[in-house]
Order: sequence, then structure tokens, then C-alpha cells
Amino acid sequence: MGLLKITKVFLEYFVLHKVNKHSKKILGRRIREACEKLGTTYIKFGQMLSTRYDILSEKDCKALQELFDEIKEIPYSKIKEIFKHDLGKYPEEIYEEFNPKPISSASIAQIYRARLKSGEEVAVKVRRPYVGEKIIKDMNLLIRITKFCQFFSPLLKTANAANVAKEMKSWLLQEIDFENEIKNIIETKKHYSFCDGKRYRANLPSGVFLFPYRKFCSKNVITMNYIEGVPINRIDEIRDNPEYDINTSFKSYISAATHALFLNNKGYLFQADPHPANILIMKNGQASSIDCGLMARISSENVEKMKKLFLSVYSGDLDNTIRFALDVCDASRKKYADKVRKDMKDYLLRTPHEGIGFWFMGIIKIFIKYRIKVPYFLSAFGRCNFVLDGCIQSFDKNQNTLAYLQEELRWAMKDEIVNNLKNIKYESLLYNITEKIKNSPEKLNKLLDRYYENPLAVIRDFRSAMV
Repeated sequence: MGLLKITKVFLEYFVLHKVNKHSKKILGRRIREACEKLGTTYIKFGQMLSTRYDILSEKDCKALQELFDEIKEIPYSKIKEIFKHDLGKYPEEIYEEFNPKPISSASIAQIYRARLKSGEEVAVKVRRPYVGEKIIKDMNLLIRITKFCQFFSPLLKTANAANVAKEMKSWLLQEIDFENEIKNIIETKKHYSFCDGKRYRANLPSGVFLFPYRKFCSKNVITMNYIEGVPINRIDEIRDNPEYDINTSFKSYISAATHALFLNNKGYLFQADPHPANILIMKNGQASSIDCGLMARISSENVEKMKKLFLSVYSGDLDNTIRFALDVCDASRKKYADKVRKDMKDYLLRTPHEGIGFWFMGIIKIFIKYRIKVPYFLSAFGRCNFVLDGCIQSFDKNQNTLAYLQEELRWAMKDEIVNNLKNIKYESLLYNITEKIKNSPEKLNKLLDRYYENPLAVIRDFRSAMV
């Protein structure tokens, strides 16, 4: 992709659009058409942007989501040669049945439906030829352009646009690395084993996860179990079928992801770039993610910090929200705690009515304001939940991720209370309490009144006492 072509497309759609044929098109449509003209790398960029409800309007996001529609198919003759090169045989020799018509044709790969000779129905993902070379070439040019533009734009310099471009290059290279995706599939299935094929909540169905058939995988081919479902971006098809319960499916999907965060002390794995085309709504309230190309990981140390931050926000505890938010970012409490206090106080007034995406993106925006460096895992987690909020609101304007997670957060809060109680030195604590009650019985009545009116105050008071 030459600089001349990029410049021409940029001028046509974003500088001269008011005086040409694009004058009546909304921003989302102009971005979509520009991405389509520029090809694979920019289509992926547009797809990522299509779920950024925190940046673009809902109309713009919907216009960009058309980039998930079918892209021109690779001829089957080329697909056959990929199999021959990688696996030594043509598809007809490897599988009992192989439908040469793809069920999906995307910017990076095509998906085919097949049946193994042992009888299992499978999905076969085949990478487009030369897609890696093209992405590297395009992204290297984009990085050079953003570095140049930063010299003339204070806004781009503050946002560190060149680093954003480098990060995007890293994401795209991860997504096209099939060997990496196979590892992610295996790790994801293991990480969520608590709900793989079994219920972990009485009111939720079991999970459904991908697994690869390693014998039939290569650098350019992944053979995995076929999962029957409808992508969330085909909302009308889901609504019209009484066999689907979209609310239960989404609650199951989001609750399992959050439960894994609170359950696992060894680290946390989550989909870093979920989008509507890769979340399947299934029958009987089940759901599945069918893309493990780009996953994010949170270390065991940071998982503990994230748990504490989560519960501090949930309980509306200002001091501990500030404390744990700064801890997550390895930022100095002494330097920043007072600076962010007013913003964080205003932020906590909104959290009871907003989705989990806002919980984390709201903190990120405050920290950016005060130039506090935000780690990648936190921004990825916030963005992921912001996307899920957007998906939910596409079919129900009155719902968000928080509405689905109330039960999970209550369970997590109870576990935290139990763990805290286990670590109390009861003898000295009970002695101090009984001494105070003996000398001033009315204090006990005040405490009982306080906690009766606001049970979450127990957590705040307990944490303050333990600091």
C-alpha cells in the first residue's frame, strides 16, 4: 500500500468530503468505505473501531460493523493448494466430507464446514495467502506516518499515536498467527474448565468451547469442533427464533468470564477484541466465542489488584477505589490520590447505573487526564467490556453488563468477606469491641442502625480498620 494511495483516500473521505459525492454520508460510512478501498489491514482497523462506542456514535459503529459482512472469497483452487503445501494432501483426501463453499469469508481467513473420517463435524479455518506480509508492509508505513504527524499535532503526540499504531500491528500479527491461536484455544478451554460442559450456577447453562484437532492443523489451517449458533450481529434472526434466549445466553457468557476472574488466583485470560460476528448465541441459552486469535492475560499479582478494584467500585468505596486503581497502574498514591479524588467521586456517582465497560474506561479517562500511565491489560479489559455493553444495547437499550453481573458480584463480595474474616485475630478484636460496648452501650445501637440501613458499609469500615 503506497503513501500516495493512502493520501488520496484520506483526502477524498476526510478532507474534501464536504464538496464531493460523500458529503451526505455519516462518518462511520466514510471510514468503512475508506477501509474497504485500502484493503485487509485497514478493514481490520475498521472492525476494531466498530466496537468503540466510547469513541464513535452508535450510528457510526453500526455503519462500520458492515465490515464484518462477507468479503470476496478466495478461489477454491488456491485453498486446495494451501492444504497440499501444509498438510501434504487435498481437503477431499483429509476429510470424509468437505464443502468447498465457505460458510464465512473474512479479511484474514475463510471458514469451511467439514466432517472427519472419524465422524466429527468440524469447522476448518484457512488463512488467506500472503496476508501476513501485507499487514507488516501496511502497518510499517502507518507507523511512519503517525510518527511524522506527531510532530505537527500536539493531540496525536499526547495520545502517543505512533505507539497505538505499533500496538495495533502487534494485535494483527497475533491474530494471523494460527499456531498462537491454537495455543490460545487450548488455554481458553482449560482456563474456563469450571463451566466447560457443566453448570457452575443453577440458573445458567454449561459453557461451549472450541478445541483443535492438532493432526489437521498447520501454519495456515485450523481444524476445530463445529459450534452451531447465530452471531450476535444477526440480531433479527435471533429474535425471530423462539429456540434462542438471548438474555440467558449473554448472562451466561459474561458471568462465566467474570467468575473466572474472581475464581483464578494464577492469572486471567480473556478475549481482547470481542466483536459481534464472533460471539455466537446458541439454543437453550448457551453462548460461545469462536475467535481466540487475540487474547489478553492478567498476571496473578494484577488479578488480585483487579478483584479489589472491582469490589471497591461495586461497594462505592471512594478511598479504596482510588487506592486500588492507582495500585493497578503502579502509580504513586502520595502523588496522585488527592489530584484524582474529585473526578473519582463524580465517577462513583455514575457507576451504579453504568455497565462494566464504563467502570474501567471511566477510570482510564480520569488517569489519562492526569497523565497516569495505564497498563495494556486494563485498557484491553475496559475496551472488551465496553464492546459487550454495546452488543447488549443493540438488542435491549435498558440493559448493560452490570445488570447481568449483579449475582456474580454478590458472590464475589461474599467470598471476600469470608476471606477477610478468616484473617481476623478474633481475640484482640473481640476484647476491644466488648470493652467499648461495656463503657458505651449506645455505640452498639448506632452501629446496628448504620449497617441495617447500608449493609455495604460493613465492607468499607472493615477495610478501613485493616489498613
